[in-house]
Amino acid sequence: MLKNQVLQLQKDTRLLLVINGLFTIAVGLSNTFVNVFIWRIKKDLGAIGLFNLFIYIFLPLTFILAGYISKKRDGVFSLRLGIIFHTLFFLIILVAREESVGFLVPLGSLLGIAGGFYWLGFHLLSFDLTNEMNRDTFNSYNGLLGSLGGMTAPLIAGFVIVRMMGLSGYYLIFGITLLLFLLIVLISSLLHTRNYQGTFQLYKVIKESSSNWQYLIIGFFFFGIRNGVFMFIINLITYIISESELTVGTITLLGGIVAMLSYQLIERVMKPDKRILFIRLGTTMMFIAVLSLLGPINLINMIVFVSLVSFFYPFFIVPFNSAGYNLIDQNKQTKQRIELIIYRELALNLGRVIGIIAFILTVNNSKEIDHLKTFLLILGSSPLLIPFLLRGINRNTDVLSGNLE
Repeated sequence: MLKNQVLQLQKDTRLLLVINGLFTIAVGLSNTFVNVFIWRIKKDLGAIGLFNLFIYIFLPLTFILAGYISKKRDGVFSLRLGIIFHTLFFLIILVAREESVGFLVPLGSLLGIAGGFYWLGFHLLSFDLTNEMNRDTFNSYNGLLGSLGGMTAPLIAGFVIVRMMGLSGYYLIFGITLLLFLLIVLISSLLHTRNYQGTFQLYKVIKESSSNWQYLIIGFFFFGIRNGVFMFIINLITYIISESELTVGTITLLGGIVAMLSYQLIERVMKPDKRILFIRLGTTMMFIAVLSLLGPINLINMIVFVSLVSFFYPFFIVPFNSAGYNLIDQNKQTKQRIELIIYRELALNLGRVIGIIAFILTVNNSKEIDHLKTFLLILGSSPLLIPFLLRGINRNTDVLSGNLE
């Protein structure tokens, strides 16, 4: 009860949850189908890989720029810039239409810039508006709201797209997304946070970061290797084997329902001394889920995979994210929180870039979906290293309370 009261007393925390919930709806409506939109026009997995590669090249670079700007301003300013660049991305697609797939590198770069500004601002505000007492609760509620938006928006978008001729449904959904982003910009004006000020010292922070932080950073790197490819390939494979956007939306709905139940469960049972146990269980079961893709690539196996990952991914990501924020708190490094968050994102996105480069090389050698099985298995195994890395965290800290043995 106390955890809930802490959240209820903070108006800005609730506003941040609303903003990210609306952001998830906007992303669920459009980003779910951007890769499918490209596939319908180009039928080229390599081109889709290149588009996503430049997203994750420019996302960490923008994190650095956003961090420098935030030191002069605040996290709200960075978050608002991210929304504006998202708006510009969809505006360009609406104007260029089919011709937009002719410049996927600039579009991927623009989406990476948008994500860099948005997520730097969101992570900063998440840190500043929470504390060690309510951080797991905030992450659980944020995941719950994200699941609600993420499961309904793709279904609605898929229903609209299949009911309209050609690509007209895509353009309607992209237009609605643009309006949602404009609404988020207005709501963000209600957020209040302090100016950070100070000197931007990314290189110094990276060089002098503690061994505990280094273990977490390496963990985020290995998670990124899996995350970059799996974020787009599952929906794309679902569309290729079903040729139906509505099927993509329906399976996404299923995953959202399962994830929502998982986040609710975690909010009730997650305790600080259970973090390492949840991380172990989450990474193990996400790998087991990949094994379901070794059989025939069909809708049944895709449903099994999505259901397992959706349920066990929160077991991993909620305590893992909380551990990072708590380590900043306990090391009294709040003045360097911007640099530390950027350092974390650099590692995460370096992993994503490596994973996507490997994907591009794989699909260039073979265009068959079935030939991706071994590749996806290798990528899906990378998070299994994370619990072993976390064993190196100093046992004198309660960042990951409990027995690490």
